[in-house]
Amino acid sequence: MKRLKLDTNLKLNLKAILDDEYINEIPLVDVYIVEVNDKKLISEILKKLSVLLPLNDLQHLKRVDQNRIIISKSEHLSKHHETLEGMKELLPIRGQILKVPAVGPRLRWQYREANNLWPCKFHPNKYLEQRYEGTNFSSKEREFHLRVANLLKELSKLLKQCCVAVCIDPRFESIVAVATSCRDLNPIMHAPQILIDYVAQSQESGAWKGKYFKEEIFPADDLNLNSCLRGIPKCIVEFLKNSKEFCNLKIGAERPRKKDHLQNMQNDFSDNLAKFGPYLCTGYDVYLSQEPCLMCSMALLHSRVKRIFFLYESKTNGSLKTRFKLQQVKDLNHHYEVYQFVAEI
Repeated sequence: MKRLKLDTNLKLNLKAILDDEYINEIPLVDVYIVEVNDKKLISEILKKLSVLLPLNDLQHLKRVDQNRIIISKSEHLSKHHETLEGMKELLPIRGQILKVPAVGPRLRWQYREANNLWPCKFHPNKYLEQRYEGTNFSSKEREFHLRVANLLKELSKLLKQCCVAVCIDPRFESIVAVATSCRDLNPIMHAPQILIDYVAQSQESGAWKGKYFKEEIFPADDLNLNSCLRGIPKCIVEFLKNSKEFCNLKIGAERPRKKDHLQNMQNDFSDNLAKFGPYLCTGYDVYLSQEPCLMCSMALLHSRVKRIFFLYESKTNGSLKTRFKLQQVKDLNHHYEVYQFVAEI
């Protein structure tokens, strides 16, 4: 793989990678509408239409706009010929075909455009609006995320690797694990895959522990410490401690909790990470120098990662933005948020 050209002076910002349904224009559908001159007839027409021709797949639309009424989708007109014949005393002889929103708007900008075509129902989602506008992070949170982005760049230069992965426990803003690609040892050992294994090692597990990675490359486990450093190689620990820019970053993972501690817990926890402690990557944030491939994206999904942040797009096999958006597949049993560090214009 080609080495990345890293510009450490480039100012970055955060952009949420949203599902297509939030960033694309709403698709349109043709409907047959009529204009009723006598508004007194509208209520009677609506009563009959609600029984005879309900708009089951257009529930996001209001059926009436002033004196205009939606009868049905234009493609269904031939099916409803007899029904319309039975209502000819109430309906005008001729109507017209009009394009209206085929699905309900999800964000306010879509609502404004859809409402210009036909009155729509809309239930705003405040958090989604914030993600779209880029205001869901506080200035302190944004500063931390950008700091980790700079760490990715510095580690790429230090280790001469284009693929670097960092796992963070967002509760303490602490580094849980750091990994780079080792595809010379095994073709599937991409940086995210190794990162997941390093996180497992911090939880007294790991499939590649001892097989590909020698024990001495990690710090000796000091049980007197509250946190575990077994997911961060020694050279990275030394770099962090001696770096002026990153020496204040917390390092180490929370240790797995004992069973007797779990039995005596209260139920006032916000999520499973806070409630049960470390399990796989549940509740963790993962920062990547490059957009992951589909294999790595699925591995991070199965590991229950909370959020993924990445620097550079992978034009050939990126699966979170460039070639595919795994996070928008509805049938998956877990979904993470995805963000990209983009250059400020």
